[in-house]
Formats: sequence, structure tokens, C-alpha cells
Amino acid sequence: MSVQISYKKQFLVWIFLGLILLTIVETSLRIYENELSVSSCSVMSSAAYDDTEHELKEQICKDMNKLVYEKPDITRNQPNQHYETINVNSYGFRGEEITKEKSSETFRIFMVGGSTVFGAGSSSDDKTITGHLEKLLDKEIRDYKFEVINAGVPGANSVREEYLIKESLLEFNPNMIIIYDGLNDAANAIINKNDLGKPSENQLETNQKEIDNIISKYFQWYRTPFMLNYLIFENTSLISYNENSIEEMKDNWYNRWSSMCEFGNSNNIEIIIALQPVLGTGNKILFNDEITNAELYESKMNLKAINQLEEPLNKLSKVCSNTLDLRNAFDKIEKPIFYDLGHTNELGNEIIAKKIFESIQPGLPN
Repeated sequence: MSVQISYKKQFLVWIFLGLILLTIVETSLRIYENELSVSSCSVMSSAAYDDTEHELKEQICKDMNKLVYEKPDITRNQPNQHYETINVNSYGFRGEEITKEKSSETFRIFMVGGSTVFGAGSSSDDKTITGHLEKLLDKEIRDYKFEVINAGVPGANSVREEYLIKESLLEFNPNMIIIYDGLNDAANAIINKNDLGKPSENQLETNQKEIDNIISKYFQWYRTPFMLNYLIFENTSLISYNENSIEEMKDNWYNRWSSMCEFGNSNNIEIIIALQPVLGTGNKILFNDEITNAELYESKMNLKAINQLEEPLNKLSKVCSNTLDLRNAFDKIEKPIFYDLGHTNELGNEIIAKKIFESIQPGLPN
């Protein structure tokens, strides 16, 4: 009997020690993740944030790192997330709560894109592009109610954006959809990342996606799997400019959005395609770290790739309600705007919102 009790005690001791070990690993990785989210965050060292308090910059970086995504079909923002600088509502959109139903007096605008639309680097929901745009609309057109809904998802490209529009956004009866992208499609093309709408032939990439799905679905509360996945798989993409990949990306980008614009025309939804600015497009006066970042090989390759979307954008102008080439939006701006290759500070968001407002204003209800 004593031997049997001893075995049970040993088993419980090993369970206890295992839990202690897991706790130590989890605590250590959380501390490391927290420090990494700040030390690797370009917001902290960029001249574009020289006028922002250090504590606020740290909070912006930490909150972006805390964001959780779900992958039932494509990567989306997990609903109901609330941090000091970011709020995600019950539908996974950044900002305040909305309803699917809208009154006949409401003009509803969705803005779709990646982290630039979501507002990476913004200190609050109303300092994003969509936040600034809604304030402009409310100020300039007071006899009508406007809703500008932020449907940006960090990392999204045209494949994910098209899917999100068709499978989710149409349920909200939008009057207008503004698609603001280009960078993520261009970036995926130059690293030959297979996220352009065809099955992957890379087994490692396939396995990584499966691991991502499992972690996102079952371990959102436990940071160890996230960090181990990051340490093993992150930063494995090679930057190379491949003409074939770029041509395929251009064709897919045009076909995807021309089809969407034709759908919008048939269903009385205005579809606006906007090609976003990145570091090096247009004639912006560069400062400090902007100059350094512009000289990086990755920046040059991404710049070369995104400029290839000018041709399909011009073709889309014949099909879509409107097209905007915003690559020169920051021309002659004598202040730092970019804190990395494609993300801007809040001044940049405000400038983009004004450019969009000026372009869409003639077609809005008065």
C-alpha cells in the first residue's frame, strides 16, 4: 500500500513540477514578447513620432502586439478587443460598435485594407484614416449621417480583402467601399509568398499555416505557442524581385478589383480603388530615418513592385466608381511621415483622409 501511495505522490510531484516549468516558460516568454514589442517597434525610434510622449509610443507598440486574430477562413481581427489605444468591436472592425441595420438617412462607407487602414501606429481609433475621414464628412456635410467603418486587417492583401467584402461586408448594406492597398500585394509578390489566390506548393508554408490556425483557434490565452511559432518561422522570407511574380500579381490585382467594381455597379455600391503611397513614391521630402529606410534593399524592391500597379489602376478607372493614385499624396510635405516602408504617423493618416474626401465628395449626398 505504501508503495502505491508513493507512486501517486511522485506522479503528483512531477505534475506540479511540470506546471511550475510551464509557468516559468510562459512568464519568461511574455516578458520577452513585451520587450520585443517595444524594442522592434519602429514607432519608438522614428522621427515621425518625435513629438509623441515616450509612454504613449510604448503603449501604441504594446497594444498592436496584443492584437489577436482568428482564422475561420481568412485572417480576421478577433472581435471584442479593448486596449488603451485600440478598440475592436463585436464584428471585428476597429472602432465603436455598429449594427448591421442602418437607417435610410445613413451613408455607410467601409474602408478595406491592411495595417495602414487598421491604423498601426495610431494613438486612438479616431486618429486612423477612417477616423479622420468620418470627422471631415461630419464637419462638411452636416445634413446627413455618415459612418466610416474601419475594416482593415493587418497583413491583408487583395485576396483577403475581396473575400472579406463578399463574405461579410455586404451584409452591412454599404453605400461605398474604399479599397486602400497595394503594398501587401507587392510585398507578397517579391518574396514569392503564395497568398495570391492559388494553392501552396510549399510544404513548409502549408505546415506553418496549419500551425497558425491551431494556435489562433485554441491557444489565444497562452502566449508560449505564439512566441515559439514566431521564433521558429518569422523572418524566413527572402526578398527578390521576380518579373513573373510581379506580372501575375498585377493581373490578379486587376481581375479581382474589376470584378468587384462590376459587382458594385450592378448593386448600387460605389467601389473606390486607392493605390497607397509608400516610402519613395512621389516627391516627398525625406528626413532622417526616412532616408535610411528608403535605401534598404527591401524598400527599393517593394517600391519597384508597387509602382507596377499604376497600369492596372488606370485600367480600373474605366470600370470602378472612382480610382485614386495616392502615391504622391505627401509631395513637398516638409515633415517626417513614414515610420517604416509603408506605415505613416497620424499626420500622414490625416493627409490621406483629406485626399480621399476631396475625391469622393462630389458623389456624396448633400
